Amino acid sequence: YLGKNRKIFYYSKLSYLNENKTVNLTFSPSFNYSKFKFKIDLEYFLDLEESSLLTNDWSPIGIMEKIDYLELQLFDERLDLFLGEISDLTFGHGYLLNKYGNNYNYPIDKNIGIKLKIKNSNNSISYTSFVSNVDYFLESGGLIGNHLSFLISDSFPAMLNSLS
Repeated sequence: YLGKNRKIFYYSKLSYLNENKTVNLTFSPSFNYSKFKFKIDLEYFLDLEESSLLTNDWSPIGIMEKIDYLELQLFDERLDLFLGEISDLTFGHGYLLNKYGNNYNYPIDKNIGIKLKIKNSNNSISYTSFVSNVDYFLESGGLIGNHLSFLISDSFPAMLNSLS
């Protein structure tokens, strides 16, 4: 696309959600710069009927849930911090967690999660942790996962998983 050197983007959208009889107005600015990426979806639902399940939540947690992603990479990409919609998260070979996502009920319910990945300089040890829903976590609940992987040799990787 044109303008690959630009670091700030935005798009807007006007749509009609037929099943919910609602008009969706969206403005989404995004910022991409080297090790920092951020996008927020400022959505407003204009209900055409009283029975719509879609709400306009502008509380502090509601505004935080409008963040599509906030990604920060530090220490030569050895520490990755991600805040936003979690999608396609797999631990190990997928027996414990396979292509997990936290926003299957969007736009009725949008969740914001946190994912942290830490690895050493030669990628032989890595640790991944995630919180599926920050709102539930703050109320002492929700899905939390940890994954530790270390490479003993190229033919023998060892993994330790925890999901609670």
